[in-house]
Amino acid sequence: MKLSTKYILVILLSILIFPISFFGVNFLYYLLLNFLSTIYNEESISEQDLEQLWEEKIASLAYQETNYIINELEDFDIESDEIIYWIGDDGEIIFSTEHREASLSVTDTIEFVQNKQNEDYYSNFTYLEGEEKSGYIILQIPNQNIGTDREILDQKYSSFWYLFLFTIWSLFVYITWLFFKKTSKRLTEIQAHMEENKNKLTPSKMIVEKKDEIGALKESFNLMVDDLNESHKKEEKEKKIRKQLIASLSHDLRTPLSIINGHVHKLRELPLDKEVEESLFVITKKVTFLSELIDNLSSYTVLSEGRLPLTMEKKEVIPIIRTSLIDWYPLFEDMGFEIDIDLSHSFIWEIDEIWLLRILNNLFQNIKRHAYQGKYINVKTGRQDNIEYITIVDRGPGMEELSNNKGKGIGLSIVHMMVEQMNLSLDITSHYDGTQVTIYKHT
Repeated sequence: MKLSTKYILVILLSILIFPISFFGVNFLYYLLLNFLSTIYNEESISEQDLEQLWEEKIASLAYQETNYIINELEDFDIESDEIIYWIGDDGEIIFSTEHREASLSVTDTIEFVQNKQNEDYYSNFTYLEGEEKSGYIILQIPNQNIGTDREILDQKYSSFWYLFLFTIWSLFVYITWLFFKKTSKRLTEIQAHMEENKNKLTPSKMIVEKKDEIGALKESFNLMVDDLNESHKKEEKEKKIRKQLIASLSHDLRTPLSIINGHVHKLRELPLDKEVEESLFVITKKVTFLSELIDNLSSYTVLSEGRLPLTMEKKEVIPIIRTSLIDWYPLFEDMGFEIDIDLSHSFIWEIDEIWLLRILNNLFQNIKRHAYQGKYINVKTGRQDNIEYITIVDRGPGMEELSNNKGKGIGLSIVHMMVEQMNLSLDITSHYDGTQVTIYKHT
């Protein structure tokens, strides 16, 4: 059954619960009374029959001797709980089933009679004139003992009617609570499953127990998982093909580039005019650029496959930076760069020295290639709060500026991957008047 159907049923039941419950309670109570009436053995008497029987009894006692009247009253047995008083004209209690013996004044007699007029009792007051003594005879019988069998049972077991009503309402409330609890539990299970799988590339499937709206939601989730798995397999296949293509291209391009370089060197040994020398310079520059690009492609492929050796050791960072700067300082100086170096803060990181040198070389390569217009480079180490950092700043046009030598960002992708695998952090800020790269670590 669909959840929407169940919701409609709950709403309808909540509207109809009162008339349905009253009808059901009355029916159950009717069945109970019918059952009890079959096993009810006590004699019952209606109020009309009781009055007639009592009048006949009093009439038979008129003008009789006192002892005779008392004996008859003692033998009179309509109900086991009946109470009889015979109070004489002078206030004397001539007879009492409660064995009371006293004399009452007129006022006391009136008050006594009034006290006997209890709502819980049927009371009958009759004047009896005997041969020796006369007075009022009072008959009291509990109301619950007067009436038909059904009326008596109704008085005794009326609390069952309320019990049945309370049971039906409680059952309705429990069933409603149980329905919403199960619905909430199933939704919570979906949420917990999603939370459990949020960091996974492809989440696991859900078990579909029921074919309702929540079941349809789980089926949709499972279809999404199938699509993700298929997409992931396709992506992995394309990634593998792409890596193989890059590796093949890198290998195939190195041979012609080497041949071009060889011919360029041969041409430089010949007497050439100025235009030819300029053309050879451009060729050499582009060949160098292509060689660097091929190296980056090869490194990226090896890094992404996790095949580049990583040896983590505690190293002084300043000597590694100086080693890289020694290689690049003359080149930047020849290009007319203003070089600002501040390596006053020394610290030790657990890193791979070769990887850090590769990171610095890639960053300096980017400055040489893209930020040469600014003619400025700043390399600085520092410590602030619990952070140790290396910053490299240039005054180039920024990374968004178009450049004739601009590639596809493979060099920076390599930097990101190496920094992440060495448990360092990288922050790059670039705008129209320069770029700042910060490599840092929390201590």
